[in-house]
Amino acid sequence: MTTDSIKVVRESLEEYLYEYLDHYDEDAPDIVIKHIDDDKVIVFDVTIEKSVCIKWINLLKTPLQEWYERNKGTIDIHMWNEIFRGSYDYTLDNERLVYQPGLFVHKGYAEVHIEYASLHFNSEVDCFKIGDVSCDVGFPSSMYTLLHKHMEDGDTFTADDWSSIFTLRLENITRENYKAYLEQALFILYYSNPPQFDGDYPHVAFSGKTDSPISQRSTDFLHTDFPTANYVEPLNFFNTGGSTGEVLYFYKVIEYFFLINRKQEITSIIQSDQNIDRKISDLTKVYKEDEENLLISIMHTLKSHHRFDSVLHYAVNRNLVNSNDTNEFANKMYLYRNSIVHGKKDNRFDILTRDLVDQEPDGWFIVIREVALICIEVFCYQDNLKEMVQSVDEV
Repeated sequence: MTTDSIKVVRESLEEYLYEYLDHYDEDAPDIVIKHIDDDKVIVFDVTIEKSVCIKWINLLKTPLQEWYERNKGTIDIHMWNEIFRGSYDYTLDNERLVYQPGLFVHKGYAEVHIEYASLHFNSEVDCFKIGDVSCDVGFPSSMYTLLHKHMEDGDTFTADDWSSIFTLRLENITRENYKAYLEQALFILYYSNPPQFDGDYPHVAFSGKTDSPISQRSTDFLHTDFPTANYVEPLNFFNTGGSTGEVLYFYKVIEYFFLINRKQEITSIIQSDQNIDRKISDLTKVYKEDEENLLISIMHTLKSHHRFDSVLHYAVNRNLVNSNDTNEFANKMYLYRNSIVHGKKDNRFDILTRDLVDQEPDGWFIVIREVALICIEVFCYQDNLKEMVQSVDEV
């Protein structure tokens, strides 16, 4: 490209960086162009002293010269904003960069989006050290904003919202230890800034897509007079699982119905003509049934539900199970449940903990949550909820 055309690109891009990424009304921009040519641009954040390389071919999906010839005369900051809001993976051009929705780690520095409502009301300690690692809570850096422009690609988040969220910055860390220091920093934030509300706790908040139900549920309600639930306790478990993100609460919903699922069998035993000793013996067998068999039994009951096949297909597609076989599905779910409940690996007694920066939604979490919801529909509401809405096909 000619010097003049590179100059045009540089000037428009610099204007964009200043207008769209500098949210703090400073005289000098926080983020600048360190180098630019027809192959790449290197952008540098003056405040955190970190830079990223962006190759035009990966950002624009075409060589800069071709893009420039096609768009010259219309290049402006709004065009750049749409470009950076698109799907561009910064790790393509930055080998050591760890980049996920809500997080980036680069050359001894980490910045992650956190939520802790109490910080908005009372922040006694928001800058501290853990050994040699510096920790600072504040507004997102300009570099963080650049790397997460895709957050604005929706109806609920705009460019003005960047000053309403917090990020936690860690300095003097490595790719290998940043998770350990992030865990410590979140605890210290809680410890040094007591929560203002019950249930408030510092946690990593990601800007990526949230997991959606396995199969679509219609929300086109024909009426809104809901029936009274037959059982309330499993609703409590489900609500707790939803608010805490703990999959075992969803499993407890399924577990709650193990014997209720056998109610017809229990009733038959009680009403039989057998003597009382035989009845007690048969009832005892039901109550002492192996948990895995109880899980298999309830899965066979749920097979007739209109969304159960979608759950099985999802499990197969995520390689959680090998086939649509209901028994295998129940067996694998039971193994997954045991891996969490027992919480131990071999004889070292290492506790199995959740990776707080793992972006990939756990497949079993989604499956068990959906099965728990089906259980509630079947047992708490006897499938009456389905009658309250039009089917998805009818909407």
